[in-house]
Amino acid sequence: MLQLSGKFGYPQGSLPERSKEQWAEVMKVNANRINEKRIIAVPDATGFSEKIADPSSERYASTITGITPNPRTGKTSDMIYHNQRSNLVRSFSKYAAKLDEAFKTVGGVIAKKFCDAVDATKNLLAEGSSARTMRATGTRLEGVGAAVIVPLFLTNHPDAMSKVRQGVDIVAAGGPYNVTITGQQNVFVSMLTQVLTFSLIQADKSGMDPAVLSVLNNRINHLVQSLIDPGLGLTPFATGGLSHVDIIHDPVLGEMVSVSVDQI
Repeated sequence: MLQLSGKFGYPQGSLPERSKEQWAEVMKVNANRINEKRIIAVPDATGFSEKIADPSSERYASTITGITPNPRTGKTSDMIYHNQRSNLVRSFSKYAAKLDEAFKTVGGVIAKKFCDAVDATKNLLAEGSSARTMRATGTRLEGVGAAVIVPLFLTNHPDAMSKVRQGVDIVAAGGPYNVTITGQQNVFVSMLTQVLTFSLIQADKSGMDPAVLSVLNNRINHLVQSLIDPGLGLTPFATGGLSHVDIIHDPVLGEMVSVSVDQI
């Protein structure tokens, strides 16, 4: 008996133009607030040392601990660490000056250089790895993506149906259905969201290569199968099976996450 059958869209290609523009507009409108928050977070050299220099130096120290002294200079790992930390701590003035310049009002434009940098960055945002993540998980403007919707459907979350995007997602039969053990829904949602996000990004990078999709879909279905409630009597989740969570390329709709839940 079919409990759920649906396809949830995952647009391939660049981030929609309106999403790019909205992101840039939000950043520019909030420039003053962003500047105020960075000043509160790092108000002076002491704050810079505590929030930036010290943590960075500690991370750096872990990468050089135990290395043999340089035969040419005689520098030990401790000497290298203290030299790096000293240089970083003294860089506060350059850090502050650079940000003050970025958020300075020029020609009546608040945070002129910051806003210019946002405009220059928005196309890189649309084409880079962050765009792939946003297509998988969604944006405020476009709504949540397949990597978020699918786990909600498979745990019968009360908000699942409200996340369906008209013209993008299709619920062909049934509806939200909890496949996991009662009380474990949050764990299921967290784990499946992570795996779907990663898998959708990799699928996009591969150009939806069938061999790559096969590997990714096997991984997704293995995870779902390991988390289902065995007492429900569901057909085992498997790539292309009666019960499945598969990344597919629909000839009409394009890139989708196909979901089916079949009960024996």
